[in-house]
Amino acid sequence: MVYRHVAKWLLIPNFLDPLLFLAALGLGLGSYLTGVEGTPYIDFIAPGLLASSTMYTASFETTWNITWKIDTNQTYDAIVATPVEPADVALGEVLWGASRATLTGVVFLLVLAVFGLVHSWWGLLMPFVIMLIGVNFAATGVLTAVHVGDMAFWGYYYTLFVTPMFLLSGVFFPLERLSQWVQALSWCLPLFHGVRLLRGMSLGVDVPWWWVSVTYLVVLPVVLVVPAGRRLRRRLMT
Repeated sequence: MVYRHVAKWLLIPNFLDPLLFLAALGLGLGSYLTGVEGTPYIDFIAPGLLASSTMYTASFETTWNITWKIDTNQTYDAIVATPVEPADVALGEVLWGASRATLTGVVFLLVLAVFGLVHSWWGLLMPFVIMLIGVNFAATGVLTAVHVGDMAFWGYYYTLFVTPMFLLSGVFFPLERLSQWVQALSWCLPLFHGVRLLRGMSLGVDVPWWWVSVTYLVVLPVVLVVPAGRRLRRRLMT
């Protein structure tokens, strides 16, 4: 209900930033490249920017905001005074972060479709992958937030976790020519699996071992939500 009053102002920057990347790299740098594996560069990076935009939206929603609700505004203290449990609060934050990220991602997907950057009917399933990406990074953000005692920590979170993932998940270039250990590291990153699924659907190409990526994106948030609820309970009790 609160979000409805500010949605139009919050949605604009969420997809304006990747659009600027798309214009600068896809059209600017892309004009100097022949393409990637036979694919125009702008078509190659568009799904990656869609995935990263979803990641950043879910991350922003579940990092500083939750730390503020715990330490500054004591929002959760008021909530758990009702029959709502801390585990319910953690799950609710994950679902809200994922919902907002999915909304932003779908809006950006529509923009890509308007510009003719979605080339397959598999694109109709891309919102489901966007939702999985949102759930994963919302769960990661919530689990980290309930352990953080100082907002200054979030600088390290974005610099050492989110930004490297943005650069090493195949958003801007294929990873096949990098060293084996970098490729192995990339396979451990949720954004990598989201990028490869969205790119395959957008271009209408086969994604090897696609079921591994889907399973990863489904299982990881389930694993993260349970300890997040337990930690939030201990945090509120102290």
